[in-house]
Amino acid sequence: MRTGGLTALRFAVTLVSMFVLPAVILLAQTPAPPVDPPRLDLEPKIRVNLGEVGPREVRQQVYTVTNVSKAPLRLRILDLSPGVTLAGPALEGPLGPGQAATMTLRVDPTDFVGWQVRNVRLATDAPRQGLYYLPVAMTVRPDLTVDPDRASFGAVRPHESPERVFRFRRETGLPTRLRFATPPPPYLEAELADLPASQDGKPTEGELRLILRAGSLPPGQMAGLETLHLETGAPLQPHLRITVDWRLELPVKVDPPRLVLLSSREAAGTVRLASRDGSVLRLDRAWIEGPGFRLDPPPGPGPEVVLRVVREAGAEASALLCVQLAGEPLPLRIPLLYRPELSGAK
Repeated sequence: MRTGGLTALRFAVTLVSMFVLPAVILLAQTPAPPVDPPRLDLEPKIRVNLGEVGPREVRQQVYTVTNVSKAPLRLRILDLSPGVTLAGPALEGPLGPGQAATMTLRVDPTDFVGWQVRNVRLATDAPRQGLYYLPVAMTVRPDLTVDPDRASFGAVRPHESPERVFRFRRETGLPTRLRFATPPPPYLEAELADLPASQDGKPTEGELRLILRAGSLPPGQMAGLETLHLETGAPLQPHLRITVDWRLELPVKVDPPRLVLLSSREAAGTVRLASRDGSVLRLDRAWIEGPGFRLDPPPGPGPEVVLRVVREAGAEASALLCVQLAGEPLPLRIPLLYRPELSGAK
């Protein structure tokens, strides 16, 4: 009984498939109903680039509609993209044969930024007439900008404090809160204030002033690339990023810029100071700040001076080799490190 019932079921499924599946395939391959040639002529016919606009700058484009057929035709709006309106005589009544009328497309970019594409879809009261489209595009400027967003302090001497200024501009003139997401490093002095509200509707402006205090740089740090993240009160630009770079230019060549001993077998190391122009180097004083190292007596003046540092600590240690050159306002500060655990050497 079970075998007979299963056979009957399979036969029924096969029979249904013979009639249903061809019908589905036929339906899928049925062409769209034919449409008549366009009875309306639109000018312009191509996508219109409205150019660059401000964050609240409304732009408009006028279209001319001409009925090129021999019967009246009425135009209606099916749908609009966000921020788009369309109005004008061409939509207020049927167009007679050969009659022309205009309509104006307006685009409000509020709450958008960057490259934007908009469209309007139109239909007529003729059932066999196709659809008409009014494509436009534009680039919406950011409301809040910073100029520049990247700058360089260049080569900086240890006693110098160069300054760079970054200017903010809010095109809508609204007051704007500006805050650092994380504080700048200690050697970057920052002056930052909120943007006030514009009194006349014009853009409001402000600035960030950065001062690099080269004398406060960590010893041994010879270059830097700083990225500062700011939080703002502008809804479409809640975050801004500013990047600055710098490199420290010492009055002499220092090799190495930091002395690191990684093995207990390394009892001493040397730091070489060389003149950049071949002139004689004169040391007013050389000393070590911190425990674990001692300095052999430095040699006399010359275009190159080699300082020998002796390790005294049995465990890891850190200190600073300080060198006061004649005629320089600040001493050189060269890190000294003993880190045997980094290499595992004994």
